[in-house]
Amino acid sequence: MPMPPDTAAIVGDVFAKHGYALLFLFRQGIGLSIGQGTADGDLMENAFKTSGTEAGNRVQLELLDGEELNEVTAALNLLRQRPDVDARRIAVVGHSFGGQLSLVVAERDARLRGAVLFGPAALSWERSPMLRTRLIEAARRAPAPLMIVHARNDYSVVPGQTIAAERRRLGKPHQLKMYPPFGANASDGHNMVFLSVPTWEQDVFAFLDPLMRR
Repeated sequence: MPMPPDTAAIVGDVFAKHGYALLFLFRQGIGLSIGQGTADGDLMENAFKTSGTEAGNRVQLELLDGEELNEVTAALNLLRQRPDVDARRIAVVGHSFGGQLSLVVAERDARLRGAVLFGPAALSWERSPMLRTRLIEAARRAPAPLMIVHARNDYSVVPGQTIAAERRRLGKPHQLKMYPPFGANASDGHNMVFLSVPTWEQDVFAFLDPLMRR
């Protein structure tokens, strides 16, 4: 389930505390963008129900490399035009589907300083060979350093392990951070980014600060 709109303030406050401006994107149909199109999760679920797993996986990939990617690209262009933003010092941070999206954006946008991926593809990695192939390809090509974050009770930690292994094989900069299980179930572990900021705060900013402030 998508997190409610007030989760933006949770991460917004912590980034501001560390001296960052944060643009929190609500993809269409989610949070503050409810009513502006159909949420990506609903599109995928409808495809799964009407046409099966392969159709749902195909919709996810179409969104990842199409409409959702275009929206993030437009947001980055907007940021770079703002007088209060240093266009040379921008990174992306994403959670779940947003983590997948951040990886693809990092592949496409060589100007990014870094990318932090919380639980990318944790729920869909096992059921979508096409998604696995696409994200491994993006991990190979992304020039910016990557940080991949999972709680050990996430739906799956294999995405982070696989992305990190591919970056290690190629000698590309990356960090893989595996935290102890959080909460009562896989949903809690997956949503640790919002539910347990102190768990990751120090490590994420230790990763970002040298990249963003050089």
